[in-house]
Amino acid sequence: MTITKKLWFSFGLLISVLLVSMLISSWQIQQIYQKVLRVVEVENPLEEAILEIKINVGESSGAVLHYVWDSEARKIEKIHDAKADFEKFTAKFDKLAETDEEKRLGQEVVQLYEEFKRLGDEIIMLVDKRHATLLLFREDVSEIDELIDEEFQAAIDRNAPDAIKKLEAALDMEINIDEAFVAIEAYIAQRDSALVQEILNEKASFNKRVSMYRETSLSADEERWLNQISNEFEEAMKSSDELVADTDKLHEFLGQFEATLDKIDIILDDIQFLIHTETIKAVEETKAATTTTAILLIVLGGGGISIGLISAWTITRGVIKPVTHLVRETEIIGRGMLNHRVIIQTNDEFGKLAAAFNQMLENIEQAEDKIRKLNDELEQRVVDRTRKLSALYEVTTIASESLDLRTTLERSLERVLETMRGNVGAIHLLDKTQKILHLTTQRNLPSDIVPQIDPIASWVIKHGEPLLVSDMATDSRIIHLNNFHTYVGVPMRARGRTLGVLSVFGETKQQLNMEEVTLLTSIADQVGVAVENARLRQRAEQAAVMEERERLARELHDSVTQSLYSLTLFAEAGTELIKTRDLDSARHNFVRMGETAQHALKEMRLLVYELRPLDLQQEGLVGALHRRLSAVEGRVNVKTQLVAEEFIELPTFVEKQLYRIAQEALNNILKHATASSVTVYLRVKEEQVELELVDDGSGFDPDVAGDTGGIGLISMRERAEKVGGSLTIHSTPGEGTRVTVSMSKNFEVKQEIF
Repeated sequence: MTITKKLWFSFGLLISVLLVSMLISSWQIQQIYQKVLRVVEVENPLEEAILEIKINVGESSGAVLHYVWDSEARKIEKIHDAKADFEKFTAKFDKLAETDEEKRLGQEVVQLYEEFKRLGDEIIMLVDKRHATLLLFREDVSEIDELIDEEFQAAIDRNAPDAIKKLEAALDMEINIDEAFVAIEAYIAQRDSALVQEILNEKASFNKRVSMYRETSLSADEERWLNQISNEFEEAMKSSDELVADTDKLHEFLGQFEATLDKIDIILDDIQFLIHTETIKAVEETKAATTTTAILLIVLGGGGISIGLISAWTITRGVIKPVTHLVRETEIIGRGMLNHRVIIQTNDEFGKLAAAFNQMLENIEQAEDKIRKLNDELEQRVVDRTRKLSALYEVTTIASESLDLRTTLERSLERVLETMRGNVGAIHLLDKTQKILHLTTQRNLPSDIVPQIDPIASWVIKHGEPLLVSDMATDSRIIHLNNFHTYVGVPMRARGRTLGVLSVFGETKQQLNMEEVTLLTSIADQVGVAVENARLRQRAEQAAVMEERERLARELHDSVTQSLYSLTLFAEAGTELIKTRDLDSARHNFVRMGETAQHALKEMRLLVYELRPLDLQQEGLVGALHRRLSAVEGRVNVKTQLVAEEFIELPTFVEKQLYRIAQEALNNILKHATASSVTVYLRVKEEQVELELVDDGSGFDPDVAGDTGGIGLISMRERAEKVGGSLTIHSTPGEGTRVTVSMSKNFEVKQEIF
């Protein structure tokens, strides 16, 4: 039964008095109904529109940020869809908005969204531009490396006196351009200002190596190729400058993008506050109207007290009680308890209002749940992205460290498995012929299936592309391994060549997306750069070994071979003198033979000692000096003494330079000074470390020796300068020599010098 029928039934006996009461009550109830209905039909849909706009803006911003990371084309489609949905939701809001403040804030949201869209389009265009520039930069780097490998080294005359210097310069140029490439990609990933300085350092070092190469004797082909490489390097550096600038500009746009997004959220929150205020206002008006209705009904009912009691009971039960209950329930909801529900068990207008209220609350609760889930998802994506960027940066750092190749591969594989949440993986490398694939590093692979994974890695090498297998039991491209369910393998590349394969195995179902495969590809390329750098270092070491062998050959020819030839001449001359009975001359010849043999023995001991490996880390500088004096000077009847402080802690590089200076000075004493005693001092004076060698030999004039440009003295001075020290020589003909090296105790080694 409706409220109107209840009133007609209750007031039927008091038509003249209660007719007015019924009409007024009906009108008041309709007002209450309209106010509550406005909340249901206007304020609720309006708030739903705001929530939909919030969700839409969040999805749009998420798509733009994902595109910055992986540049997937489907993210563009999602952005366009979000823009179309935004226009639909704003049209819905404009239709429902009633107050001037709501309309004004709605216009501000639309204006800010236009700026939001513009910044998003700018970011997408800048990401595409940076991607294209990065491809050009990689092509330039690859061209430079190929020119150096295929043309420079092919053009160098290996028998020329400066061939080693050319090879070293060419290898250093390759290392410089590869290190610059690593720094550029690391800057794109983490935007560290120190990496910009590293790029500039590699550029300066590259130009320095080109200048060193130009100082050698150049053929026409070398001159032309050198100019071509310089031009290609300038083009590559222009691309690198563009990449740095684009990355900085992208960072600036992202900041503006996030600031605009924050402004939109603030305005949407203000609109929600207005809507909430209007809802509270409607509740208060409903409460006031209910109170007025109750008072009016009591006053009008006083005329017919007897029947009024019955009417009051009917009205209280059918009207006032439901209205009061409804007001109390709306006050609870107004305090933010959206999980509360209005319970009115009638089939009249109040029952419908209660059902409408409950439906509104369910819609709002569902929308807020959706927003919370979206926020949780975005936060999780940010965490995953940070974890993956951290993994890429750590692998880049490992690749740039001067570690042996096996250590680099093992640490890189361990970091990859942590990132991919796996515990089984392997790295295969191609040999120098680029034909045979070897398993170099693996983790947790059962020994019985190690031979079975080679064909899988060979598939990746053959096709030159990543291989992602979600179910190995059903994929026809690879052999089936019962131990594993999933597999992902990516090629490792450097300078345009495939060097090997990085593989990760999964024992259970694990769905990998393209973002993770892209990350794994980037990590594999960094490991490829590390492999290539290790091979370049090996070639440089081989070149150094070749140079050392040539030096020893020259020493043998210039000293020992000549001495042995002199011995032969003395022996032949002595034999002839004995035949002629000239014993005095023969005796003199044999004395000369003894002196020459003694000199050859000294030279041979020096050369043999230099062939022995030097381990300063194990023996220390004092131990190495003691071993040298005992093994060489002590065996050719030269009295030696080492005066040193036992605990002098110096970097290995500094100890190496000081030892080489002492070695050169001792060699000069044996070869030229004819000394009978040598004393070596190693001491600390305040903050200075001092190495001093004193002999009682024939001495020499340092000014004359400096003018003749002796290689040994020049080498000693250069080594002293490398450790920030100075070399002084005090010597007088016939009075012996004093060689002193002085340097700061706190000298820091900036880089290892080859």
